[in-house]
Amino acid sequence: MRSIDLKIELCEKLKNACKNCINQAKQLLNNQDVFSFVIYCSSGCNNMGVAICTRSGLESKNKELFNANLPDWYAEVNAAEWDHVNEFYNLFQDVDSYVGQLYETFYEGTLDDVNLDALDSDELWGFISGFFIDAIVNCVFELKNDNFFDEDFFEDDLLLGIQFGDPDSYSVHMIENSSLMLNSEYWHDKVKKYCDLIRINM
Repeated sequence: MRSIDLKIELCEKLKNACKNCINQAKQLLNNQDVFSFVIYCSSGCNNMGVAICTRSGLESKNKELFNANLPDWYAEVNAAEWDHVNEFYNLFQDVDSYVGQLYETFYEGTLDDVNLDALDSDELWGFISGFFIDAIVNCVFELKNDNFFDEDFFEDDLLLGIQFGDPDSYSVHMIENSSLMLNSEYWHDKVKKYCDLIRINM
């Protein structure tokens, strides 16, 4: 099997889950202003879901963090602080099951187009990170092209990308690179500051 075929399959499964998520979010968030929609992952993307934040949720969180000595953009671009994190996890069970199969393939080294056995640990994680970035970014682009972000509750300039609850160095790379490909300059500048802050505190 080829990595490109596995990537396409993951993108399709993730896109279907996100479409179902957005359809359910219509009922929950119809009277809210939503400024963000990111794929929210555990370490290594072993579990995926969606994190969403409303303007009212951000306002409440900023009040909580007022005396925390954090930058004013911190809660805005840190999905762990948002008001709707993984609420639709049940829609992503097929995605998570498929990711488990992908890892079996990666560790068995049975790809036709990439010699995984020749990669050291850092190179393998670099390949895996790139694989998930490509699949997730393509998924989000397809959602945009299919007008799924045109719902009234989504703001026009939506914060998009990949986020992690407890990001390591590979995760920070994925956050920053997905943002570069998906976000406006306004959002990417804030995401980059967030990633720089994570690196400083590692």
